[in-house]
Amino acid sequence: MKFTHALFLAVSLQISALPSARAEPEVALPDLSSLVRPEVLSILERAQRAEREGNMDEALRAYQEAHQRNDCAAVTVELALAELRAGFTVTGARHLRYGILIAPLPLSTRSPQYLTQKLVDAKRTIGTLLVRTNIDKASLDVDGAFRWEYPDMAEIYVTPDEEHKITATREGYWTSHTTAKVGAGETKDVLLAMEPQVMQKIVNLPTRVAANVSSRPPEAQESKTLLYVSAAGLAVSLGAGGIGGLVLYNSNKETDPGSYNAGLGLLAGGVIGFGLSVAGLVVYGLSRPTPQPVITIAPEISKNQTGLGLRGTW
Repeated sequence: MKFTHALFLAVSLQISALPSARAEPEVALPDLSSLVRPEVLSILERAQRAEREGNMDEALRAYQEAHQRNDCAAVTVELALAELRAGFTVTGARHLRYGILIAPLPLSTRSPQYLTQKLVDAKRTIGTLLVRTNIDKASLDVDGAFRWEYPDMAEIYVTPDEEHKITATREGYWTSHTTAKVGAGETKDVLLAMEPQVMQKIVNLPTRVAANVSSRPPEAQESKTLLYVSAAGLAVSLGAGGIGGLVLYNSNKETDPGSYNAGLGLLAGGVIGFGLSVAGLVVYGLSRPTPQPVITIAPEISKNQTGLGLRGTW
C-alpha cells in the first residue's frame, strides 16, 4: 500500500514538472513574419538574442527600436512583455494594455488569455487610476510626461504610494488639475470637472439687488497747437493771396512795376502759406490719439437670476 502511494506521488510530481500545453514561453519570439516587415523582424530577433545573453538594456533598446519602426499590436505586446521581465512594470503594463486594446488591428500571435493574465499580474504591483471627466475628447497629462487622448474615462497605471499630478485640457475649456495617490494593487477613481470658458453665468440669489458699475479709462491728452497755427496760417495766406491778386489785377507791369511786383509777391506768399497750412491740418488729423475703449459693467441681480453684461465702445 505504501509502495502504491509512493509510486502515485512520483508520477504526479513528474506530470506537474512537465510544461503545460497551454503555457507560452516568456522570451521565445512567436512567429510574426505575417504581421511585421522583415527589417523589423530582424530587430526583434536581435532583441531576443540580447535578452537570452543577459544584456537586458540592449534588448530593451532593440524592442523600442522595433516598436518605433512598426507600431502594431504584435510589436507593442513584445515590448510590453520585455519591459515586464526587466522590472519596468508601469511602462510595461501601459504598453500591454495598449496592445490588448488594439489587438484586433491585427491580432497578436499570443493568446488573449495569456496577455490578460500578464496584465492582471502586473496590476498587483502598481497603482491604477480610473480618470474620468465630465466632457469627452479631453487630453490627459500625468506627471507632465504621460499623455492620453480619451473620450471620457482612462485607466492609467502609475507608481504606487506616490503623489501624482493629473491635468486635463481641451480647447474651449478651463484646464483642470488634481493630485492622487494610490497603493499597489489598488484602483482609485479620479474625477476631473471641466467648465467651458464663458463670460456669463446665471445664479440664484434670495434678494433683489440693483447695481451699476462703469469704468471709463482716462482719455489721452492731445496737443492742438498745430491745429491753431495751421488755421491761423490758412487765414493769413488766404488774405495775403487775395490782396496780392487784387493789386496784381489793378497794376501794370510796364507803367507801375513796383505795384505789380508787390502784388505778385503777396499772391505767391499766399499760395505757399495756403499749402503749408493745409499740410499742417492733415498732419494734425493723422496724429490725433485713438480713442480708448469704454467698457461698462452693469450687473442686474434679481430674485431668481443674475446677468452680467459687458458693453464696449471702440
